[in-house]
Amino acid sequence: MPQDPKDLYKRILMRHSKEPRNRRTIEGSSSEAFLANALCGDEVTMYLKIDNDQLSDVSFNAQCCSICMASASMLTEKAKGSSQESTEKLVRQFLKEMREEEDDFLFDESEDLYALKSVKAFPSRLRCATLPWEALKEALSAVDQK
Repeated sequence: MPQDPKDLYKRILMRHSKEPRNRRTIEGSSSEAFLANALCGDEVTMYLKIDNDQLSDVSFNAQCCSICMASASMLTEKAKGSSQESTEKLVRQFLKEMREEEDDFLFDESEDLYALKSVKAFPSRLRCATLPWEALKEALSAVDQK
């Protein structure tokens, strides 16, 4: 009997929420950005360490709901080791696709990040999923201004 995709996505989100990857401060970070969602109280700080235009380390600290925590965890895994330019493009695409009603999605079903597509069915939770991405976008912008 095939597994219900909704159950799989819930398990992926819960796994990243309960055991988040890269949840820590980067001492001597190249950049950081703090964002909060005043409606629900979620708070996220993203930290970047950039060496030769590569995100050699990406981490976060947060006081937030499970969707936001899972999103931050998956984002840090995806961004670590990527170039600054490709990460900026990834963030722009993700934010655009999360806000559109189209069924296309940036990630395929083999990636944990695909589970965030299920959040699109709950408009009131979109900000939970996008807050870490918006914080990373601000941290990347701050690097460009240094």
